[in-house]
Amino acid sequence: MDDVKKSFNYLLIDIIQGILSRAGDPSSCAAFTAEQLRTIIGARTVMVIECSEWASSHQHEIISVFPARRAKLGKEEAILRMSIASHGFTSARLFKPDETGVIPEALLELQSGPTILSPLMIGQDRIGVLMLLDLMDTQHLDTIIDTLNDLSTVLALILRNASLYKHLEQEVQRRTAELEEKNLVLEKALSERELLLKEVHHRVKNNLQIINSLMYLQASHSSDPTVHEALEKSQKRIYSMALVHEELYLSQDFEYIDFMEYTNKLCQNYDDFESNQVISIQVKGNKESIFLPITYAVPLGIIMNELITNALKYAYPADEGGIIRVLIEQKERMITITVEDEGIGIPEDLLYNKKRSLGLSLIETLTEQLHGSFSIQNKKCLREETHGTVALITFPWEHG
Repeated sequence: MDDVKKSFNYLLIDIIQGILSRAGDPSSCAAFTAEQLRTIIGARTVMVIECSEWASSHQHEIISVFPARRAKLGKEEAILRMSIASHGFTSARLFKPDETGVIPEALLELQSGPTILSPLMIGQDRIGVLMLLDLMDTQHLDTIIDTLNDLSTVLALILRNASLYKHLEQEVQRRTAELEEKNLVLEKALSERELLLKEVHHRVKNNLQIINSLMYLQASHSSDPTVHEALEKSQKRIYSMALVHEELYLSQDFEYIDFMEYTNKLCQNYDDFESNQVISIQVKGNKESIFLPITYAVPLGIIMNELITNALKYAYPADEGGIIRVLIEQKERMITITVEDEGIGIPEDLLYNKKRSLGLSLIETLTEQLHGSFSIQNKKCLREETHGTVALITFPWEHG
């Protein structure tokens, strides 16, 4: 693998990890992707366009335009013609305004230079198209196109998930308005709502499993140990989110999950951790059940994954094994999660240079989203005679 291809692989992984950090808000993923691609590839304008599966095959919706000041460009009739002309594409393609055809003519009308159109596909289903208008640098086009093709399915899944959430919210609002006027249909409407929620969580879980499989395939074809490790970490993060949707799918109200039960299941996923050690993960709490909604469960699942993975990797480097303890406590209007071990302690470069660690950066970002606090330190700093690392997550929770 040459240096340029390797660099684009790293950048692709960064984009995917950025998408994961925005898991609680799927609609923001398209905007993030557009901004990152414009910076990396060097296009004057990047558009993400969706072909709505709830409308005719030729109806298109602009999901994101970057930079935002060029949003008016998305309303040009030439953009619609390019979108329709791309319906037969199965991979990313480059077009120039001095060529012949519908798309080059549209570029000439827009006064745009070389442009890449990348279809967003899931199998044979066309979800939309990614447009990189007016490329400022046409070097390494083959590598750029390969990278876009690798990203296409992941972005298509994210777009479909965002649409599912958007249409589900609209459907729930419409059903709620009907319930206020028609109490006699309450039982039926609630049943239909549950079916909708159940279907969404099932489909989201399946989509996340598809992304997980794509990363597994990418990792199996990579000889670079850094890329391989980064993809494996991303797989664990995706699993933590997919498990939330699986628990919601199995729950009674499809809105709340038992976070104690979820944490136990999450920890069982580490039984096959690649190591010669025997490491026991113990989960305890001051309550038998603590129920949390998806807006809390998804970021907390990613946080738990990062803390446990770090403990498994760094706490016990020798073969004697050890214990990782997870304590979840709900007291008054606060929830506290403690993850600790009795190992050698967190490396100093990770402890005092948190910006170098993607995992710790993710934890801090997601904890801030919960309006909580995060701390991690070596026990030896607290008590001279002790060893190991202790991480503490605290956030407000006023529900039962």
